[in-house]
Amino acid sequence: MKKCAIFLSLSLIALAIPLARTEAAAETAPLLTIAESSDYKATSTHAEVMAFIEALQARSRNFRVETIARSTEGRDIPLLVLG
Repeated sequence: MKKCAIFLSLSLIALAIPLARTEAAAETAPLLTIAESSDYKATSTHAEVMAFIEALQARSRNFRVETIARSTEGRDIPLLVLG
């Protein structure tokens, strides 16, 4: 029974290592805007811009997001303040 528990523990650890590497790789992969990822053939929607900003916030706390204005559709226009 003890050998089975050790084997199970080692198996779980072996399964967790690739998952941890995948998460680390996702954090270090470059963030691309819609324009960059489409070879500048498309532009971002407001929702995509906000998602991009959220992804930036997940990687760095060196900036804060404020609202500089509202669009005619009533959407916040984000302002990123570095520092």
